[in-house]
Parts: sequence; C-alpha cells; structure tokens
Amino acid sequence: MCGCRAAGHSPSRELDNTGSLEAIRARLVVWGALAQLRHTDAGGGVFGTELTGGSLIADHSTIMLNVGEPLAGNAAWRPRLWRNRGVLMLKGDDARLTTSWLGGEVDLLYCRLENAGRLSVLEGA
Repeated sequence: MCGCRAAGHSPSRELDNTGSLEAIRARLVVWGALAQLRHTDAGGGVFGTELTGGSLIADHSTIMLNVGEPLAGNAAWRPRLWRNRGVLMLKGDDARLTTSWLGGEVDLLYCRLENAGRLSVLEGA
C-alpha cells in the first residue's frame, strides 16, 4: 500500500510519501527528494535530517534515500537521521536505512536517534 505521489508541477519534483515505502528482501532507492525529509538543527550548530512523516519499512532490505546537500557553510553537517516523526520499521539483521555521500553508501542511523514517531526494531535489526 503506497500513498506516494510526485508533488508539484515544477521541474524539481519530490516524492510525497503520505503512505508507506516498503522494501521486502529488496533494495529500494529514492534518487530524488523525499518531501518528508528536511534538514533541521540538532543542537549546538549541528544539523541533521528529520523524517517528518510517512512510513519507511525495511524488511530484510535496504532503503536508500537522497538526503540532499549539506547546508551552505556548515562543515559539521553529516548525513544522518537524527529525528523520527514518522513510522520507521527495521526488520532483520540486514535491514538498513542509507544514503549516498562522498562516493559511498552510509548508514543514516549511525548515531543517536530522537524518536517522536513510531520506531520498530525487529528480528535482530
């Protein structure tokens, strides 16, 4: 069940996930912008990415998101999900939420996650 749609009518489209993005034993890559991701101040001048809604479900899978570019002039910015206000479910020891950065794939959950939504970590994730 996907309540996803491309938003706007401008050349810079973004995916508006009002439902669920779910990968089951697969790899789901979102190359364009996701409307539910935004850069916010994580405190102390450090910026991170916040999931503001929608559901991301990685069932023995990887979901790779485009978190965009760092904010101009912020050398401390690193791609990471620091706040969850949506639904995030990781199931299985191979479940990952990643992004592409500096030519490699990095884990978006490598440090502390503030959870203000729903977070499920299942089956060894």
